[in-house]
Amino acid sequence: MAQRRHRDLQLCQGGHHAHAAATLMRANVVATLMRANVVATLMRANAAATLMRANVAATLMRANVAATLMRANVAATLMRANVAATLMRANVAATLMRANAAATLMRANAAATLMRANVVATLMRANVAATLMRANAAATLMRANVAATLMRANAAATLMRANVAATLMRANVAATLMRANVAATLMRANVAATLMRANVAATLMRANLVGQLITGGDPAFNTAAASPWLDLRVVPKEAVLGELEAQAHRRFIKTHLPVDCLPYHPAAKYIYLVRDGRDMCWSLYNHHSTANDMWYSALNETPGRVGPPITRPHPDPRTYFLDWMEQDGGPHWWPFFSHVRGWWEVRSLPNVLLVHFNALRADLKREAHRIARFLGIDVPEDKWPVIMEHCSMDWMRAHAELAVPGGGIFWEHGASDFIFKGTNGRWKDTLTEQDCAAYEERALQELGPECAEWLKSGKPHDSSQFKH
Repeated sequence: MAQRRHRDLQLCQGGHHAHAAATLMRANVVATLMRANVVATLMRANAAATLMRANVAATLMRANVAATLMRANVAATLMRANVAATLMRANVAATLMRANAAATLMRANAAATLMRANVVATLMRANVAATLMRANAAATLMRANVAATLMRANAAATLMRANVAATLMRANVAATLMRANVAATLMRANVAATLMRANVAATLMRANLVGQLITGGDPAFNTAAASPWLDLRVVPKEAVLGELEAQAHRRFIKTHLPVDCLPYHPAAKYIYLVRDGRDMCWSLYNHHSTANDMWYSALNETPGRVGPPITRPHPDPRTYFLDWMEQDGGPHWWPFFSHVRGWWEVRSLPNVLLVHFNALRADLKREAHRIARFLGIDVPEDKWPVIMEHCSMDWMRAHAELAVPGGGIFWEHGASDFIFKGTNGRWKDTLTEQDCAAYEERALQELGPECAEWLKSGKPHDSSQFKH
């Protein structure tokens, strides 16, 4: 009995212990749940905080985006303002350019008006001069053609007045001023001669001869520098006239102008040098075909060119000659037959001397004496040998840099190209009999029998017409 109670007591105590354990377990469960709730609450709090941070970050990002957009809008506004300012400046610049253009046009119109006024004044002076000339002339001018009048007239003064009047009426302002300057230079300088070039070798020989006569045979005399070609527009006219003004010796000038375009003055002396057209064309061909690019550039690109640019010559000299004859000097050079005819018609004037290249080559000493007498140069006898030596083709070739313009820089091989052979008849191996017959017939028609014969041979029918 006691054992059973004891057992029941043990069971009862064990039940209490089990209940206590169950209660502890429930307490542990509750604590665990509470901790779980706390963790969940913390997690929700963290999530809420994270969401809030995310919202704050998104808000900041939106704010940054808005700020960026505002800056972009500001930049775009500034760019538009800059573009508008640029357009305004461009419009102002365009307006100024138009204003400048208008002012330039007004100045150009004023200049043109002034030029027209000058032309009118020049023509009025020419008319007054012509009226005075007609009033003072010994006979009334019967024909307007100056060349025909010169053939009929005996007085040198009549020739001067006719040439001056024709020049003033025919020329524009620039040409008139240039000729006036040339005439003034001629009158001031006591000019020895104006040389008309027939061809390259003949020109140099004649210019060199005059230079040697003036200087008494100076071996260092630079003919090219001392005797400029006034109607060449490559060198500014003012520079050439300045060099002439500074010269201390008697002046002599080269020109290609025909007689009716050259200012005439009785104090000047004119030497016209001529050569058979076939010989002259062969000399021109050598001159033309050996020119370098600088020569073409100078002639074609210098302001004031009239007509098309000069081109390279045809490689065949016969074709070159036939083109030259058919076009009377064209397409590159001046009219030939009218040039010769004009100077032939004034050969009787006291201050005009005609010289043929054939005569120079046949008897240089005789022609040198003839030219010296014409120019009024008294050469001491002991100076003649050295003058003759310096005027020979061999000496000129050896010292070509003293005679050739620019020292020969415009030719492929320098000055030696410019002074070629200086001989006649090189065309005989190239031209046919028909070619020569056509040329001689053309010369006869253009010049008449006397002038055509002189041009061909250098021996006129009536030699009394020539000064000795």
